[in-house]
Amino acid sequence: LQSRKRKISQLEESVKDLEKRIKDGAAQLKEQKKGKEAERTELLELYTRLQEEEKELSDRLSQYAEYDPEAIAQVKLRTEKAREDANRWTDNVFAIKKWCKSKFGIEEKVLDKQFEIPEDFDYVE
Repeated sequence: LQSRKRKISQLEESVKDLEKRIKDGAAQLKEQKKGKEAERTELLELYTRLQEEEKELSDRLSQYAEYDPEAIAQVKLRTEKAREDANRWTDNVFAIKKWCKSKFGIEEKVLDKQFEIPEDFDYVE
């Protein structure tokens, strides 16, 4: 009987000790959260400012996209291809005019007038 009372007493003491440790741990956690909350708020504000700055810089960068060396090189390539295509079609028109002239004996000025080919029609340089 005595040993049981002693055992119960030890267990009750152990429970009180654990409850005190839990209370202390909860208080420490609450205290640490208070200190961290201000830091967390600051970090969130910094994050928001950095996001806005990144968006602003991205917008500014997109304004200068037309001056990008790669974009300029692409425009030059497309321009060169368009010039080659125009000259190829011009060459085709001259070839057809020559063929019509030799096949049907039609003068070049008459062909130009019938097909509405301008007088200054020539290759693109």
